[in-house]
Amino acid sequence: MISQKDVIRAIDAADVDFSWCWECFWKLRRGEIEPRFLVDFQTRLTKAFVNLDGAYRAIKAEKNRLIERKGRYRPIWFSARMNKLDLYLTAVKEALGIGRSLGDGFAWIFYRNEGALLEAHAREQRQLLLPPNVGGVGERAFLENMQGFGGMFVLYHAITSFLRLGDVSFYDPRVGRITTIGELKTRHVEGNTYNITLGFVAEIGNNPLFEQAEQASTPDKSHSVHPDILEAVVERKLKQQMDQIIEAIEKQKKSEQDVKLDTPGNIHFRVLEDVVQRSHRKVFEFKKAGAGLLLGAWRPPRVESLGQRILRKSGNVERSVQPAQQAVQEILDPNLSDNCLFISEVGNHESGFPVTALGAVPLVWWHLEENALYDVLFGHVLVLSLFNPAQLWALLRGRGFIIETNNRSQVTSMYRKAGDRRFEIGNFHHFEHLVQHALMDENAVVNMIEATTERASLAAGDGSLRANIRPRIKV
Repeated sequence: MISQKDVIRAIDAADVDFSWCWECFWKLRRGEIEPRFLVDFQTRLTKAFVNLDGAYRAIKAEKNRLIERKGRYRPIWFSARMNKLDLYLTAVKEALGIGRSLGDGFAWIFYRNEGALLEAHAREQRQLLLPPNVGGVGERAFLENMQGFGGMFVLYHAITSFLRLGDVSFYDPRVGRITTIGELKTRHVEGNTYNITLGFVAEIGNNPLFEQAEQASTPDKSHSVHPDILEAVVERKLKQQMDQIIEAIEKQKKSEQDVKLDTPGNIHFRVLEDVVQRSHRKVFEFKKAGAGLLLGAWRPPRVESLGQRILRKSGNVERSVQPAQQAVQEILDPNLSDNCLFISEVGNHESGFPVTALGAVPLVWWHLEENALYDVLFGHVLVLSLFNPAQLWALLRGRGFIIETNNRSQVTSMYRKAGDRRFEIGNFHHFEHLVQHALMDENAVVNMIEATTERASLAAGDGSLRANIRPRIKV
């Protein structure tokens, strides 16, 4: 049976690599770049994921065994044990989420200007764990042994939350761009021998990857490049994935012609840093960050073990959060009939993924002092975000927008009329997430929406127009 000590041991083993990656990342942020950091970062982070994946799969396996033999156990014991295993799974997922925050920060160095590709990645389903068995072996072997293939820097997708299309990306340092995305298929030959097939998109004669692949290595070299025969079902799957990658690369090229609007705005990093630095053990410290945003921080007793920190009971949270009842009055307006409150945790990783709005900057790139950011990421401080979207709706209504909501305080329709014409904004929840999760000031969101609407109105003239808005936050 898996014990709490086993879970703590697995998380703490991963934390050794997390800590190394954290120090490495801050050297990169400070400009202390050494080539080995770029090469070793992903290898170390992948090693941490392998440890955590093993723990997660072991816990799931025990759950499945218990369910199969449920009739042999007393109901009270069975229920208690299943709850305990669910707690262990949540702890491992939280550790995976911390690792993905680090992976996101690293990948952002290369992807921050690739809006069209990020959108293509976002359409794909994210995966909690690394590929099992042969697939995982092949991906890790490619990352460790083929770095620099074709003069490219290889980015491994599985250790991030936002790279989901394909398995690897290739960054060309000569042009400073992601030039293609690759899909890996691995076949076990015998013993320690595997065949790895790399599928990628390239212009013939105009891409170093294609040139490298054309120069087939001789058998006495460390790597042999030659066509591999794939099973029919694998080949069909690879073709489908290649079609998706081709579509993404084409959209990347076309995105150069996209209209770009820059709208200034404030992000409440200073407020966050202030409440984190003022946080203590007794109660939450709260501070208003915008018309409808309140941030609060609480610092429980310090525990050095990441595994113990994640699994420990948080103490009397109800007592600690009591100041919120008074503080929340600052973001409620008695003149508004649709006041509501959404509560979330800044730096929450319980799902196994960071809570990051599409287009927002990863947590580890936020403009916070290093110790404050470390405390938020690694759970030494609990930070709450209390958001009243009615304040944002009121600002937009003041600019002539019409907003309709349902009984769950969700926007069902948002538009602006100009004579007989109607300009509608879809997926409005995304803009709310920029406030709640990316800490963007409401006025910045309103200015962005208004500038886009006015530009779209000019472009449409007397006709109709559908425009995709891709907000990108730059800090």
